[in-house]
Amino acid sequence: MQIILWSLIDQDVEDGKEMDYLQVFILKPSADNFNLQRIEQRQEMPDRLRVVSLDAGEPPISAKIFVIDSGEYSTMMLSNEY
Repeated sequence: MQIILWSLIDQDVEDGKEMDYLQVFILKPSADNFNLQRIEQRQEMPDRLRVVSLDAGEPPISAKIFVIDSGEYSTMMLSNEY
């Protein structure tokens, strides 16, 4: 799942999208198909929401994950670690 989340961020950067220093990922089972992983990627500045559903090859998980970019390095952590 970490690789998928980093790939979503990398894709946005490659596409030239303006990125906030804080990316929030909300993971949960898809409402349409409980075998699919739903990923909501949010940021505040500029305000953006992207929703992706995929078969991750594992049972879906529920979690909130923060990715914080300090400019020098990026850190991914569970929300309860913040």
